[in-house]
Formats: sequence, C-alpha cells, structure tokens
Amino acid sequence: MSGTGPSDPNLPSKVSVTQKLKFSFESTLEIAGASNLTPEQIDAIVNANALDISSIIASVLGGFNEALLGSTTIGDNLTVSGDTIVNNLDSTAINTGIINIGDEIVIGDNTSSLSLISRLESMETTISLFNNNLTDLCNNFNRLDDLIKVNDVSQTFFEIMTQQPYKFNTLGTPTEITTSTIKLTWNYDNILAKHNINNSIIYAKLANSSDNKLIQLPYINNITIQINDNNDSGWINYNIINIPENVNFNVNNYKEFTLNRTGNSNTINNIFSSNNTFSVRIFGTNNSNDYPIIENRAILFQDISFQEIG
Repeated sequence: MSGTGPSDPNLPSKVSVTQKLKFSFESTLEIAGASNLTPEQIDAIVNANALDISSIIASVLGGFNEALLGSTTIGDNLTVSGDTIVNNLDSTAINTGIINIGDEIVIGDNTSSLSLISRLESMETTISLFNNNLTDLCNNFNRLDDLIKVNDVSQTFFEIMTQQPYKFNTLGTPTEITTSTIKLTWNYDNILAKHNINNSIIYAKLANSSDNKLIQLPYINNITIQINDNNDSGWINYNIINIPENVNFNVNNYKEFTLNRTGNSNTINNIFSSNNTFSVRIFGTNNSNDYPIIENRAILFQDISFQEIG
C-alpha cells in the first residue's frame, strides 16, 4: 500500500493528544531505637525528615519548556522564573492571597475587557473625569461666592444692610504734617457695594429712593474722629462729621480731615501742645446695632505728632 495517495478530506488538520503525567513517591524512614521513643517523639522525627514534595514537583516541571495546566491546586509556594501569561480568564476575582510579580503579568490582551492595561486606562479616564467635575464644581462655587459677596470685605447684601460700616481704606499715615496741621485721608473703595460689568466697576445703589444719601451701600449717617494721648486715658471725641440728607459721602469732602494744633477743648490742646505722639481713629456710624464694634471697624493713625515749632 503506497503512502503517496490522496489524503482523506474528513480528517482534521490538527490532532490533539492528551498526555497525563503521574508522580508516585515512596520513601522509607528507619529510626534506630524506636522502641524506646514515645509516639510524640516518633512523630517529631518523621515530620522533621519529610520529603519536600513542592520542591520535587517544581524541579520536575522546570524540565519542560511550557506547561499547560487545567484546574491545578498548589498547596505551597509556586515559583515561576519566566513570564506568566494567563489567557481566557473568565473571572476578574483573584482570591489567592499574595501574588509577587517580578517583571510583568499579562491578562488576556490589550483589547480584552479583562486586560490589566485596559482596566488601568479606564481607571485613569475615570479619575480624569472626576478631576474635571471637581474643577467645574469649584468654579461654580467661586461664581456663587462672587454673586453673594457685594464688596471687597466680603459682606453679603444682608450684612451691608444691617451692620455698621466696615473699616475704611487707608495707608494709616498722614498725607501732610506741618507745625500747625496734620492732614488725614481715606477712601471707601473696599466697603462700597459694586457691580463688575464687563470688567468695569459700577457702585451699586438702592433702587427704592432718589435720595443720594439713602441709596448708598453701606449707609453712613456720620463719621467720627477721636484722639488718644497714648497714655491709657481713653479715646476722646475730636469731631463728628454729619452727612447731610441727599448727599453722597463718597466725595473728597468726606474722605479727608485736617487736625489743627489749636484744639477745640483744653484736653485736646494739652495733647496737641506737647511734643508727645498721639493716635487718631476714624469710623463711620449708622442706625444699626454696634456691630462690628468700633475697635474692629475704625481706621488708625498711630503715634503721630505735629512738627516741632522753631
């Protein structure tokens, strides 16, 4: 019969042959003088001289280039010196204690739903989306804060309507000093309610009145100037500037004040006539409760004095 005839088309192109590899180990341990030992002592000797089955199996398997295992239970440690490739993994759960990976582990391929790379990329995308959402949330809070706060000292509309005027804006030093006068200046830029329209600042006004005094935010009825001799004698009223009806306080007349060396009382004259320093505080007042208190809302010009005469 010749082997050159046509092949049978019904035969498969590949033939799978399953081989089983079985191991059988027998060992004999002779213990001299066993008759004089207790059962516990014999057990201890047996356990101490037991074969390391795991090492033997690993040594045998190491002689093969590739091992294809089905359901395999390993009771001890399994050491793999090369790459570990796991294909056709149906479960995403690995519940077998600790896996130490020296180089790399490939689960499926890069496009598999179980691919470690794909899962890491998906996690990175999720984290990126979370960060973007968090940034948007912070921006929304900042915009909301801008809508709630009406001036540079972060007052709300309710606060600016129900509290005393906050501290004016000043450098805290006189703008001019002579032997007879000291000029003090300030402004209200930080406490005035304002709109920011197309990057242009417009001061806000109440819409229910045409009185230039009543429509201002904050409402200021008068401005108080007090003197202290820096000797713990307390603050003394030097002048109270009343804002007239229908007058806007945000003008130069109500943003400066000049101290004259000849004061308006003997106490003031005694402070000004000496060459010692003194302090001045200035604050606004309206008809609301005394909050913030004067100490927290007054601007200070500390340790100032007139120029010495001749």
